[in-house]
Amino acid sequence: MTSVESAPESQPKHYPIFNLLHSWGSHQNPKTGVEYSTEALRAARWAVDVGLAPRLIIGALCHNVGHLLLLAGEYSESYQDMGEYRPYLIAGSWLENVIGLSKEVADPVRMLLPSLRYQAYAKIGYEQNMLTENERKILADIGGPMSKGEARQLRSHAQHEDGLQLLACVLASKTYTTKEDWGVAEALAAAGMPL
Repeated sequence: MTSVESAPESQPKHYPIFNLLHSWGSHQNPKTGVEYSTEALRAARWAVDVGLAPRLIIGALCHNVGHLLLLAGEYSESYQDMGEYRPYLIAGSWLENVIGLSKEVADPVRMLLPSLRYQAYAKIGYEQNMLTENERKILADIGGPMSKGEARQLRSHAQHEDGLQLLACVLASKTYTTKEDWGVAEALAAAGMPL
């Protein structure tokens, strides 16, 4: 048993989220130079402040847990051929299969990069006007804007709109400021999952 896989029996099932962000969240995202926990808290706070559903608040808080799980040495053999998609697939799998959250939470996290490709397809000027240089590089690395057929397929997914909302949340929160006394426990409580 690893410290990020399961909670002590006396703890709620989502305790590993808290543990993972506290244990590994101080590492910096090499693409942004910002600590993973700061990115997670900014995204969750933005989701709360704009009134997103609790499932998207949890998704925002956990959007980068796949990166943290890889840092922790978990899932080292999983999704190795998936490139940039890998951490988001790992995060979705972990949220659903280890934490026990629904697909309504896990799938929008899995869909973050497809949602980025969809927005680049669907919105004229999105890539040039809405994305940072780093985000444009990620978009290029994952295949650029979707094709019409790919976009149709994404729109057929039950969580398609939630994926787009979560992407908007994560992108908008990049420079968002959280309250000083607001942390992982407060984010979980805002989503109806108090420790």
